[in-house]
Amino acid sequence: MMFGVVTNALFRERFSRVEVRRNGGRNLPEGRLGMGMVAGITFPINLFWFVWTGYKSIRWIVSIPASTLRGWSFYTLILMTYTYMEDSYKMSFPSSLTTIL
Repeated sequence: MMFGVVTNALFRERFSRVEVRRNGGRNLPEGRLGMGMVAGITFPINLFWFVWTGYKSIRWIVSIPASTLRGWSFYTLILMTYTYMEDSYKMSFPSSLTTIL
């Protein structure tokens, strides 16, 4: 999961500089989904790989890279979902809150 923290920090730095400047200074929530798309593909592959290492004929060391990539994929998916939801709906939240109250 620490690998996910590092890659997220690097991706966020790139996003902040390039994507926001390309959008004329506006924040684009969909721009944050790039790493999430990669993690969405690698997560089921890593789960299959990790389960496959449960056989007695497979050495225990093979499960270590599988669990490392599984942790990265899981962390990245959770974080990208959270930041996308936060960026997408933060402007509509106060107005919807006032209509409920």
